[in-house]
Formats: sequence, structure tokens, C-alpha cells
Amino acid sequence: MPPEGPQKVRIIHMTDMPSGAPERVGKLDRYITYQLDAMRTYILIVAKEEYREEDLPRLIKADLEEKERLIGKELEI
Repeated sequence: MPPEGPQKVRIIHMTDMPSGAPERVGKLDRYITYQLDAMRTYILIVAKEEYREEDLPRLIKADLEEKERLIGKELEI
């Protein structure tokens, strides 16, 4: 369960790289490495043309919610 209230997130690194998505050939993605603590460091990928710094809190929160939804889930393959 994620902690209640705001969390501190540190942006570790940002870089632009060519997109690996077939539908985005020739376009750039922004890779944002962020950290909650020493054991939880994640990468968020955003289309460069859609990146806006003011959207980062919302994008990171959505990314964390998706990760939390899957933590502990068991899959049969």
C-alpha cells in the first residue's frame, strides 16, 4: 500500500532517445529516472513532444499507481 499524503521524489536523470515504438519511428522519447528511496528507482518514458515539466507530478503518480497495482500479483504462464 502506498503511503498516505505526498511523497518526495528525486529526479535523478533525464535524457532523450529515439523511440523504440514502431508507431514512433523517427521521434524522440524522454526517459526520466526518478527515485523514491535507495531501493526504489524507476524510469518513466514520455513522448518528447508531449513532455511538460508541470505534468511530472501527475505522470509519476500514475506510474507509481500502476506499479503498486501489480506488486505482489502472481501470474500463471
